[in-house]
Amino acid sequence: MIGLRVEGIYHWGYWVRIPGTSKLQPSIPLPPPTTLMGALALPLVRNGLVKYDGKAAGESIMQSNKQARGKKLGFESSVSLLEQTVCACSASLQGAAMYWEDINKYNTLLFQQFTRSTAEEREVGGRRYLPRYLTGAITTGKVYYPSGGLIVLYLLDERVLGSMLTPPWKPKLEEACWTITRIGSKESLFSVRKVDLSRPRETKGEVKTKFYFPSRAGEVREDQNFYRESFWRGGWGRYDPPVFVEYVIPGQRTPIRSEPIVVKAVDKAYEFGPEEILLVAG
Repeated sequence: MIGLRVEGIYHWGYWVRIPGTSKLQPSIPLPPPTTLMGALALPLVRNGLVKYDGKAAGESIMQSNKQARGKKLGFESSVSLLEQTVCACSASLQGAAMYWEDINKYNTLLFQQFTRSTAEEREVGGRRYLPRYLTGAITTGKVYYPSGGLIVLYLLDERVLGSMLTPPWKPKLEEACWTITRIGSKESLFSVRKVDLSRPRETKGEVKTKFYFPSRAGEVREDQNFYRESFWRGGWGRYDPPVFVEYVIPGQRTPIRSEPIVVKAVDKAYEFGPEEILLVAG
């Protein structure tokens, strides 16, 4: 296993939507593993460092018949290429962030059905063509974190990574990390300040960490500051539905703050540094 540590700061903050939400747009408190994987995958694919038999279209890829392996072909996120490479990843804040919901006026036509139950609706061809249904007030969640620091840890399968990236892959991987420009939505601008490749020390038993982890990966005493949140795995495309997993997030929700807690690792844990430990679910 090889460890990758990326440290940087946000411009104004970030937002990350929950899969399956469209008109309702809350944001989750911290960038989930899928978002962290996406931040890493984008520069790798954009710079042509990943070997795959498919076509790229922006941030999406079209898999080949060989890669589909019996699945339906379709466009999916380039993150799917790293699914077998990233064994675990997590993030922690270096300061305090605040969750906020803005009410904005959005185009809601896409959420209207072709209802023709009234004379007025029948006259225009459906409810969605009436002016009063074209826009609506939508609650949009954001996490405000101006100039706020974030540390991201990746645990990578070195064998899979070496076969996937064009050689020499280690300097190219580090170079790609320096070109990460966002973690979250397209507006979630992020500036990388430090990148480290290392071999984290494997450890077991009781550890202290401020990085979130799957609930089944560690046992936590209830007298500590933490909360639980549902993140997900997969969901890279239309034919790949996300699978939700409960995570333990050390710290507090309001304001959003990462704080170290003591955890008993159920399986394995990898130490990157003091209070920087990734717990891996078996």
